[in-house]
Amino acid sequence: MVTPGIAVDSAGNVYVADGTNDRIQKFDTNGRLLAEWVSTDSGNGGSGSPRGGAFL
Repeated sequence: MVTPGIAVDSAGNVYVADGTNDRIQKFDTNGRLLAEWVSTDSGNGGSGSPRGGAFL
């Protein structure tokens, strides 16, 4: 299990970097999923982890 990275933007949206599932999810202040980015690039220099390429 990989501990998720969590960030909050100025509008209160929450971003969760989920290394176990190789994705970043964006939630609004009511907990609704607004967006999801999935990483499958673990080869050719890719980290395979969303925290390896995400700057929030």
